[in-house]
Amino acid sequence: DQDILIGSAVNALNPKLNGGAGVTCCTWIKPTVITAGATENVLLNVIIDGTTSGFRLSIDGDTSKIRQAGRSVVTDGANASNSGSALTTNIWYFVAGVLDYATDNVIVYLNDERTVTAATFANASWTAGTATTTYDAIGATHTTVPAITTEFTGIMGDLLLFSRVLSVSEVARVKQNLKWRYQ
Repeated sequence: DQDILIGSAVNALNPKLNGGAGVTCCTWIKPTVITAGATENVLLNVIIDGTTSGFRLSIDGDTSKIRQAGRSVVTDGANASNSGSALTTNIWYFVAGVLDYATDNVIVYLNDERTVTAATFANASWTAGTATTTYDAIGATHTTVPAITTEFTGIMGDLLLFSRVLSVSEVARVKQNLKWRYQ
C-alpha cells in the first residue's frame, strides 16, 4: 500500500476548498485490514488550520464503520457521522462523505445506505486557516514527512473530491458510473 501526500507543500487543498459551502468526497475502497481500537483508518485527511483536520473520511477502528468528521473553521468542534453498517475486509465498498455547512449536516454514504447527522458549523463555508506541519493526505495522516499515522490498509480507487455538496442523485450517479470497475 502506498500513501499519497497531496501537493508538494503543506496546505495543498485548504485554499482550494476555501469559501465552498460544502465538501464531498467519493471513493471505492477494499479494506484488507481494519485496525481495531481508537485508531482511525484514514481515507482522506485535509487540514483546515495548523494540525487540525477540516475534513477526515475514515474507517472508525472501534466500530468498523465509515466515519466522516470535519469543521467549517478551526474553532468548530469536530462534527461527525458514522455509517449505520460496519465494513468487513476484502469486499469492495462505495463510500462518500459530505460536510454541508449550509444545512449543518454531516452525511455518510456506504453503498446504498445514507446516514445524516445534525451538526453545528460556525461558518456557512470552509474558512481556511494557517497550515503548519501537517500535510493533506490520502490513505493516512501525515504529521510531518515521513511520519505516517492512522493508515488505511487496502485498495482505494477513483477518489473524487468536490468543493461543494453533491445531491443524493449526483452521489448515486458517481457510484453507478464507476461500479463496473469494482464489482
